[in-house]
Amino acid sequence: MADQWMEAYRQLPPVSRTMATVVLVSSVGVYTSLLSGYWFVFHPQFLWRFPPQIWRFITAFLLTGPELSILFDTYFVYSYLSQLEAGNPRFSRKQDLLWYLTFVGGAIMVSRYFWSFVFLSRNAPSYLLICPDSVFSTAITVPGKEEDHPCTAGWPIIRNPGWSVVQMMNYLSGLGYGTFLRALILAMCYTVTQDQRGMKASLMFITIPAPMTPFAMLAFNLLFPSGVSNMLLQLLGLLAAHLFDFLTRIWPEYGGGRNLIPTPAFYSTAVQSVEARWGAPSPAAGGGSRGPLPDSWRTRGAGHRLG
Repeated sequence: MADQWMEAYRQLPPVSRTMATVVLVSSVGVYTSLLSGYWFVFHPQFLWRFPPQIWRFITAFLLTGPELSILFDTYFVYSYLSQLEAGNPRFSRKQDLLWYLTFVGGAIMVSRYFWSFVFLSRNAPSYLLICPDSVFSTAITVPGKEEDHPCTAGWPIIRNPGWSVVQMMNYLSGLGYGTFLRALILAMCYTVTQDQRGMKASLMFITIPAPMTPFAMLAFNLLFPSGVSNMLLQLLGLLAAHLFDFLTRIWPEYGGGRNLIPTPAFYSTAVQSVEARWGAPSPAAGGGSRGPLPDSWRTRGAGHRLG
């Protein structure tokens, strides 16, 4: 039985199964205190240390929300990423998918700084801060009531005893979010559903047009505590995914231009090196033209002209 489970696991799309597994293991480890969340969250000050803690650019996308969100977020990661990896001709090569994740993840972080510069710098009393004895919980001060409500948590607190961050540093950086997985999930959802025009999707027992799914997910946040904070975070993912879509598809197809952000050559070299070392199978010929049609439609044989 164990061998069958392992074989079934190996048959899953490699990038999707790897990321979903790492997300699940990391999140379970952090929320059960087996791992320290201190080493996962992102904040600019960690980049100014020596040596710079650059791994946080990756680990900031590996933590889900708490409790049931561990299961739901992991499911969404695998679901949307596998649809990109196995069913989208734009990402038929692993290096193209990895470049997509890199660009979108980077755009999410950069847009967070831009958002903070435009909005937070003009509204100093409502800045985001970090509560003492925690590592990057999003908290909001209540102007004029700091004595009664010194801080109100807007995001799960990942504690690290003895650690505190100066409030002004967080205000100047404008980075109230320490993890970005939910923004990446919405970005992948947007990219997947853009190729499903005319199709239907179900979200919480509601059937909607597939391209509307990411917008419904944004609105769905408002039903929960800290929904506005989560919605703003996911909005960054939506903007990042649309930017990637514009630069790689909309502009070349409708603007007469070219792909402005092609996959770097060293991505291909790195993927080929890994596949050569670990014996990963190459993608099947024609795998990039699968499209959104179900497999049963592709096994009907050659078509015949009518009339």
